[in-house]
Amino acid sequence: MKQFWSNISIVKIIIGCTIALTQIGCVTENIEGNRYYIDANSRKYMIDTTITSFTMVNNNGKTEKFKLDKYISLEVPKQWYYYFEPFFGGGQLSGKAYAETIGVSFKSELYEYNFGYCITGSIFETKMNVDWRPVVFDREKNNVVESNSLEFNLISKKVTSYFKPKVTLHNQLEVQTVTYKDVIEINYSGMEKHIIPETPRIAYFAGKYGLIKLVKQDGTVLERVKE
Repeated sequence: MKQFWSNISIVKIIIGCTIALTQIGCVTENIEGNRYYIDANSRKYMIDTTITSFTMVNNNGKTEKFKLDKYISLEVPKQWYYYFEPFFGGGQLSGKAYAETIGVSFKSELYEYNFGYCITGSIFETKMNVDWRPVVFDREKNNVVESNSLEFNLISKKVTSYFKPKVTLHNQLEVQTVTYKDVIEINYSGMEKHIIPETPRIAYFAGKYGLIKLVKQDGTVLERVKE
């Protein structure tokens, strides 16, 4: 008899949980006017947007100057810091909300290396995006040309982009006698047959400073020098 009532109780619990989950699933959250910010633990990876240039040296002793890239039509630097970048809800979310976003885009003078680095905090996540060449839209194919863009969730520590290089977080890394803290390593090793030539084999970004080290697919190493 005790076993019978025990089974009945289990069934009631299952039914109750099912009803509760169904009710939760039917609720639509209104995010109208809300503001979402970069996660507190991820703010250390935000690049200082007042840095407008830096220099790197390769393993052959040649120097390469990086400067903020510019929008071709406007001739203004590609650096931004928005507390109020709008985004719209979808699925169970409705309304327009605002995300905190910070980012930069740099281009080198000699070999025309390009990269864009952006961190965004929204309702579900704080993510880092890195592009290895300017975003190009192919009008004939009606889509964006692949730039091997990396998307990395800084909270779950998971790569969420199509291409999934190995991402490792380091407390610090020494480059050209300078010790940088809060370093992100992005490693595409073993993916060379599937990525575009502009994408490096390995890249290192440091909190505040941005790109500090780059290993190209041909083995050339560029390291940031103190200025």
